[in-house]
Amino acid sequence: MIVMAHLSELVGRIAIAALSMGFLIRGGVTLGKLYHAGGTVFGEALVEAVGLESRTAIYPRIVLSKTAADFFESPRGLWIASDFDGINYIDHYRDCVLRAVHPGSDSEGTRRWFNNLTSILERNLKDLEDSKRMNERAKWVYFSKKLYESVSKMNPELLNDLGIEISKLPKV
Repeated sequence: MIVMAHLSELVGRIAIAALSMGFLIRGGVTLGKLYHAGGTVFGEALVEAVGLESRTAIYPRIVLSKTAADFFESPRGLWIASDFDGINYIDHYRDCVLRAVHPGSDSEGTRRWFNNLTSILERNLKDLEDSKRMNERAKWVYFSKKLYESVSKMNPELLNDLGIEISKLPKV
């Protein structure tokens, strides 16, 4: 379970960096044989992870193979969730809010990031709709919905202390 907590935090931090540049992330996690030799990496785990990312993730999410989901045994709803299509994914969306500032920082930094994040979401959703790039917009809609779902499950007192207003998230 500790591994999943660290993995979710790491994925959240990567997602934050990508979001701050206007990008979304997706990926695949599996377990299996992997060989490292002279700077080259190959093996069944790499092939499966690439397949998960390119053919299964589709939306901005980090999907888990059945092997990985079974291995991590994280309680559903904590770090692993099952999506509308039955695919397990790392629920890193709350980390996209909570991990944006260094631990011990004041809540003002988290509030500023959250407001910046909502601006990024609103701008991209509008720009993609205006330019009729609906396939790309669908990815931002998915991310916005997952972010909303995840943040709304957080402790209301914590959200209040951090100055996070869920109502500021884009309505999609």
